[in-house]
Amino acid sequence: MKMSITSLFLLAIFPIATICSAEEGLAFYLVKENKNKEANVAGLDSLQIDKVPLFTEREIISYSISNQSMALTESALIKLKEVGVGSSFVVCVNGSRIYSGKIWSPLRSASCPEIVLMVSPSNNGQVSLLAGYPTHSYFTGTDQRSSKSILDALKASGKLKS
Repeated sequence: MKMSITSLFLLAIFPIATICSAEEGLAFYLVKENKNKEANVAGLDSLQIDKVPLFTEREIISYSISNQSMALTESALIKLKEVGVGSSFVVCVNGSRIYSGKIWSPLRSASCPEIVLMVSPSNNGQVSLLAGYPTHSYFTGTDQRSSKSILDALKASGKLKS
């Protein structure tokens, strides 16, 4: 009897969990595989992402569209530093995948042709989203950092700054 009640409970809450993740606004998810491959080469929809976001717009204090940088909460910064450089991520808005990239550090000398979430060794609370590293000339693909869905989510949450 306990097993059937538990099963019914899980079945009852699963759709709620799915709906909640689709309505979370802007969220950054880690990719489960392909750490050494370019995430944008693998195909955005084929990437397996974690069920729980690395961080969401609740942990974004502000987002500057003019220089593509974010001020993050201390908890989001700690999670980013724990994940480590070179990890792939996917940015989603309300459950829809928008773009992928890599977590990077200015201390890393390797180039990267993807969107790079640059985590500075200084703990100033700011991270940047760069199209390619070390310069934009290394970037391949389509730059979706300012897509309408991302801007709309940031505006709706009051996080967007000019």
